[in-house]
Amino acid sequence: MSPDAKRGDSINLKWILAVWMSFVFFCAIAAGQTGEPEGHLNRIHVGDFLEVDVIGSIEDDWRGRVDDSGYISGYQSLPRPIDVLCRTPAEVALEMASLLRVNLRNPRVEVRIIDKRERPLVTLMGEVKTEQRFRLTREATLQELIIRSGGLGADSDGSVEIIRRSTLGCGRLPLERERDLQTLTLTLDDLIGSKDGQYIDVHAGDVITVRKAPFVTVLGGVRNPQQLQLRSKMTVSGALATAGGLLRKGESGTIRIYRRSGQSVQTIQLSVKDLRRRPEVDVELMGGDIVDVPMAGRRNTVPRIAEPLVIPAQNGANLPIISLD
Repeated sequence: MSPDAKRGDSINLKWILAVWMSFVFFCAIAAGQTGEPEGHLNRIHVGDFLEVDVIGSIEDDWRGRVDDSGYISGYQSLPRPIDVLCRTPAEVALEMASLLRVNLRNPRVEVRIIDKRERPLVTLMGEVKTEQRFRLTREATLQELIIRSGGLGADSDGSVEIIRRSTLGCGRLPLERERDLQTLTLTLDDLIGSKDGQYIDVHAGDVITVRKAPFVTVLGGVRNPQQLQLRSKMTVSGALATAGGLLRKGESGTIRIYRRSGQSVQTIQLSVKDLRRRPEVDVELMGGDIVDVPMAGRRNTVPRIAEPLVIPAQNGANLPIISLD
């Protein structure tokens, strides 16, 4: 395929993604304005301010905030703290009524969430145009948050990692394991439209990171030695083609792929002739690989491969906050 054709395909793909993301955005906004959501946002979260009304017993009424463990612990009329995390107000009211029967006859209790603004924020960072945090007071999807953040950055590989603590939000990632910390990795295909047309919901406290595409380096006997971003599956033959193909001086000999493996460097050797005659020997590349193509008269040396860059964990504490009402 010619460079102009590739460029045209890239422009068409970007145009299609832009139209699709705009459609998702307006659908999400419309959905958020149809009334009170019926999903996880109606359940009690850490930080919620609750009002407890014991009908006919003003002295047993209570107002207070859910603590960081998901408990109501300052209600003096109750014999013990109660766990309210991710329960509906109606469920909590039934348990309170049961506990209050020790001192009251047939108590009737109403529980309401009167302030949701102190719920844990959703953090979106990484390869998006604008890193920011979101305060959710309505249902929202990952796709909407990415659109509101300006879309994916130029260096994104199209994958997204969601880290969710069950003690902060009331949503479960699609995993079978019951544990406090859950992680889900999504691809661009998942973002464009997941199975059955469902979009990816976000929940209070989610930490979302859009990943940066890793690089592979092609050097030696190719027309355009360069670094290539690894946004999708790439093999040695694909990398050579992207680098302009082999020079005449690189048309024989052994290609060496240098790959970091822990603290050492692994060398994978691949004959140029075998690569041409036997496609099955082609090697899939990994982030950080160096593809060294032989050149007549050039001495082969093992290049220095930098250790993976360790970026200090960010918690997004200084990012701007956007409220989704």
